[in-house]
Amino acid sequence: MERYTKGIGAAVRIHARIGLDVSIFMYHLELSPRYAPLTLLLLEDLAIGSFTAVTSALTLMELTVGPLRQGKHDVAAEYERALTV
Repeated sequence: MERYTKGIGAAVRIHARIGLDVSIFMYHLELSPRYAPLTLLLLEDLAIGSFTAVTSALTLMELTVGPLRQGKHDVAAEYERALTV
């Protein structure tokens, strides 16, 4: 997994801007055993400015619909804050 993670990181870092689908955020927030190491690397590189990223408004809707249906408005608000910073 370590070598695979480094390969993905190197592939992403060569781009100035990338598009992120909802699955990146879902795997990260759900701590997916298989994908969380990759999403962590990706989001850390984004945070330090290795590249910029875009996502669609649908990502926010898809991430917040579950918590809103469960009445977890605070969780939905936290997801919204994280994506709109």
